[in-house]
Amino acid sequence: MYDLAQLKRVNVHRVYEDSDTSAYKRRVKRKDFEEMVLDLHNGVISGIVAYNIDRIARQPRDLERLIDIYEQARRPTVFGTTAGDYDLTTEDGRFQARICVTIAHKFSADAGRRVARQKLAEATEGQPHKGQRAFGWKDTEHVDEREADLLRRARRDVIKGKTIATLHDEWTELGVRSPQTPPGKTIGYTSVKYVLRNPRLCGYRAYIPQEVRERSGRVDPTEYLVERTDGTPLIGQWETIFTPAEWRATDRCTGRPEEHR
Repeated sequence: MYDLAQLKRVNVHRVYEDSDTSAYKRRVKRKDFEEMVLDLHNGVISGIVAYNIDRIARQPRDLERLIDIYEQARRPTVFGTTAGDYDLTTEDGRFQARICVTIAHKFSADAGRRVARQKLAEATEGQPHKGQRAFGWKDTEHVDEREADLLRRARRDVIKGKTIATLHDEWTELGVRSPQTPPGKTIGYTSVKYVLRNPRLCGYRAYIPQEVRERSGRVDPTEYLVERTDGTPLIGQWETIFTPAEWRATDRCTGRPEEHR
């Protein structure tokens, strides 16, 4: 990047870098990108240099935000990449940039569809979810007995009438954390309810499409159970903590209206 800046004869004010953050997904907030746009708008910087334009934008709307700033700029500006420069103050430059971002957007969309097909195929085969482990398991397949014991006792208590709020208070006192709990925090109220209603507990496989996750955030997996051809839930390939009957009873109890805050 510094070599590119030297080639363009510009000084580097700051390196804006959103590591492991998608430029394609709509719901993803890119902190450094937003700060870069603000600095460009306020005149703190007079341009952008990047390895490629798709490192800056894979959503046409993000490019349009930059184009608006370049068009209104009252100072010399630069938009340089290793593949060439884009003069966003001219029709031709904006046209070229829009084509490149549109192509990058399509590549990401195509890749997303391929990944979605693969994940659906894995789900219909009963393979466990990849990635971060679920509460109650050491990994994607094997039960964590300490967390599993918490879940079993919680199930018995909820069946007897204990509220999720009381259970959450007890788990907070014990310092219980889920794999998704932020550092320094304990498990949240909604997370307690979520882990108790997770159909994975009895072996049921769920598949939530990525577009649903991106649109809605955390989604109730009980609404997305994978079914066999006879309409019964598909059983996954991992160790279970509840029986299907135990899970259904727990789900009915934790789904009661009075349990909502």
